[in-house]
Amino acid sequence: MQINSATPRQSARKGPVQRILGRRIWLPAPIYAALPCLYLLLGGLALASGIYLPDPGWILGYLLLISTGCLHAGLWIMALRQRRRHSRLRRSRAKRIPGSQPTGQTAL
Repeated sequence: MQINSATPRQSARKGPVQRILGRRIWLPAPIYAALPCLYLLLGGLALASGIYLPDPGWILGYLLLISTGCLHAGLWIMALRQRRRHSRLRRSRAKRIPGSQPTGQTAL
């Protein structure tokens, strides 16, 4: 008789909010690739509107919060993707046999 022990992830019951927020979503590749640029654009627009509004009043604080949050998120996502790209490249170079040609290139 084999007893399967449940992992902590399986045994913990999740509430409805945790299930919704923890769900993975699928994005089309062009939207996924443009996401950091969209965050940076939104942050820049919020910052510019906070600076150039004739009478920003009470909304100025919110615009500055939105702009710093979006700019930070965009730069953070770009840095994460670049770090992952470089680690993949290092791993593929480490697996390659010394003296062999990289994939897609031929010796002349």
